[in-house]
Amino acid sequence: MQNESSQINEITIEEFTILIERKPIKNMYLRIFPDDGSIRISAPLDMPEETVAAFAQSRITWIRNKKKKMPGTSLKQKVTARRYLTGETHYLWGHPLFLDVITTNAKPNVEIYANCIQLYVHPESTLEQRKKLITEWYRLQLKDMIPQIFSHWEPIMGVHAREVHVKAMKTRWGTCNTDEQRIWLNLYLAQKPLKCVEYVIVHELCHLIVPNHSKRFYYYMDLFLPDWKKRKELLNQSP
Repeated sequence: MQNESSQINEITIEEFTILIERKPIKNMYLRIFPDDGSIRISAPLDMPEETVAAFAQSRITWIRNKKKKMPGTSLKQKVTARRYLTGETHYLWGHPLFLDVITTNAKPNVEIYANCIQLYVHPESTLEQRKKLITEWYRLQLKDMIPQIFSHWEPIMGVHAREVHVKAMKTRWGTCNTDEQRIWLNLYLAQKPLKCVEYVIVHELCHLIVPNHSKRFYYYMDLFLPDWKKRKELLNQSP
């Protein structure tokens, strides 16, 4: 179970989402983690949220400067940088969640509890085993979500994908085999906001109308999803 001596929630200050971890401490501390770019504040258990938010607002210039200096990371680097240890920040549909690794002799499992991803593993579990559990969990999250997006957009666009599959991809968010009418989606889309997932799906469905990236292709993108450029930009932002 989650440690009862700490509480986790998030606040939004201007363009940043900041994770707040409340602990039995006296002062506040702000950190930006270079592995995933997450912003976290450790705050006393009884400190009002308004005080924490004011503290974050007072450091907003520092946060912006720090984030600008952080090197960009490719999709592959973001995935391989994970160590799958308690305290890491992982994302589901764009929402940051703390990873809580719990050792158990029961069957390994992944669950959501409050603002945590609880990863139940055997005491001797390796990094690769933990990674596989989280990866498969993301696969299931995406597979459960995408049918409703396809069922919404296919009638609107007048196309139908014969097959839709989910797999880990290092450099692409989605691909489309126009001859077979088969679409593959990157399982790590489950980390992204749903509007980004929708953008990728509409993009791939557009290839069933126009197989290349010609002006005609982008005509249909503008027609069906006028804000697709903003969604694409959001998709490629960290995390």
